[in-house]
Amino acid sequence: DEETGEPIVETGLDKLSRFLNEVSLLSETDAYEEESDQVTMMTLHAAKGLEFPIVFVVGMGKRFNMQDVNGSMIIHPELGVGIDQIDLDRRTKIPTFLKKMIQQQTKLETLGEELRVLYVALTRAKEKLIMTGQLKDARNLVLQYENAAIENASKGSMTFSKLASAHKYLDWVLPVAAQPDA
Repeated sequence: DEETGEPIVETGLDKLSRFLNEVSLLSETDAYEEESDQVTMMTLHAAKGLEFPIVFVVGMGKRFNMQDVNGSMIIHPELGVGIDQIDLDRRTKIPTFLKKMIQQQTKLETLGEELRVLYVALTRAKEKLIMTGQLKDARNLVLQYENAAIENASKGSMTFSKLASAHKYLDWVLPVAAQPDA
């Protein structure tokens, strides 16, 4: 403390409170100035149309949110409602053909939106783009992508099937990054 000369002992809550106050003060200023020495954190949706010297894209290993696809009932604005067929005698339930069709269409629409978000992320940097993500058994996965890239070098790197089977951004980025230099 400046008045008493005693050392200040902060708890985690004190540090969090101080940090939130600082963030609050920063948020009252202009969000982004071209020539400033500040770090700006924002969602990809907020970054649309902006460019920055250096961009960090974090969370590339996080799975896409597919909750809308996996529910017991799924609603699509054009295709209608898909539900499970329940057999009370056999005590089973199976998805109807319509539900499977709606699930596939919803999944493709969700992946399309995620691909657009990734495009925005990858096109915001002027000088340097840094992508981070966490994977289980990353070393083996990268080796698999490298081996597949060598085997399929003449076939192109990204097919519709590969795009449609993605579960996270790294499923799109790593196969391309593993391609041998042309």
